[in-house]
Amino acid sequence: MPKITFFLFFTFVLNCKSQSFNEVNLNLNPTIEYNDKSKDEFKDLISVLKRFFKTKNNSYSENQYWLPHDNQFYNYPFFELYKIENYGHSLLSPNLLTLNKITNERYIAKIGWFDNSNGQSSLIYIYNILIVKYQNEFKLKNILSYNLRNWKNEKFDKITYWTPKNIEVNKKQAEIYNNINKKIGVFFELQPISFTYFLCESNFDLMKLIGYDFEESMFFSNQNGALTYPHDRLIFSGNNQEINIHELVHLYVYEKFTEIHPYMNEGLATLFGGSKGFTYENHLSKLKQHLKSNKVDLFKEFFKDNYVLDYDTSLQYTLSAFLCDLAYKKGGKKSLFKLMKSGKSIKKLQNTIEEVLMIDIQQFDSYIRNELESYDFEQKSQGFNY
Repeated sequence: MPKITFFLFFTFVLNCKSQSFNEVNLNLNPTIEYNDKSKDEFKDLISVLKRFFKTKNNSYSENQYWLPHDNQFYNYPFFELYKIENYGHSLLSPNLLTLNKITNERYIAKIGWFDNSNGQSSLIYIYNILIVKYQNEFKLKNILSYNLRNWKNEKFDKITYWTPKNIEVNKKQAEIYNNINKKIGVFFELQPISFTYFLCESNFDLMKLIGYDFEESMFFSNQNGALTYPHDRLIFSGNNQEINIHELVHLYVYEKFTEIHPYMNEGLATLFGGSKGFTYENHLSKLKQHLKSNKVDLFKEFFKDNYVLDYDTSLQYTLSAFLCDLAYKKGGKKSLFKLMKSGKSIKKLQNTIEEVLMIDIQQFDSYIRNELESYDFEQKSQGFNY
């Protein structure tokens, strides 16, 4: 699951729909116990959870066991579960770990997902679902609004900030972000987008806020993380800052380009706003140095595999940003936007790269190395002029 940045919303929808339309059975942790006083009530909770998981694939937007109109923030309040289940090439099954009582009408169900594909059971996720009493029946609910009970919100022009009650938004930074928003809107030839921004201190806090107790990136040493839900115009930023340009670009890409390849989506966001707390130039310079001392088949690793230099820098993000940069330098926005409209398949992306950059895709490796060698880092360090 992408924890540091986000893939396209409807790409997920299509993938999930093709992989997981069958019934999903909820497994029960054998350690779940309840005393005689709460036995019947807990049985009701478990029954609602089981029935929801069996029927949730019938619709992405509503379910008879989910609270109606649970869309204060999300249009698809239980969509996170589809992304959790579709883990790489595996389809994970949910396991009810515990039921925690908050009040007589409110409980938290902790659901775990384990990967057993390698012959051993590895914990991948623990995610919380709220259970509330509604018209004398228990219904499930997204936990975000509950987790925001000690947060406050404040609107600055186009941006609504959510912060913990003890944190004040830096108004000067909010003003700068609004100005950036307007400039990016001009670049994309769109009106400035209004959006909601959740300011979290770290990626750990971000993931806790949206409902996770365990997800591997929560415990990485680099805690600069972010998630974007373009369809809902939500940005969750774990960089402890009022500004996150990378995620903002994803909102505009979603509005502007319907047939963009995920690589180019991340590439353009990285070109504008860097990634993992580092600028695009930082990543590109690191890649240039890495290639001098490591044998890397750029064509194979970029188009077929998922090569990473280290935790902070991936080949796909960095080369995608580089391709966007080269396209813009070659033909301005016209060439860049053409690259953004390449289509979602690798073959279509390769064809568009050939057209825009006027190269033979079979010479991709040598072309990239030559362009890297002649790249003027001092000129580019002035920033991408949007």
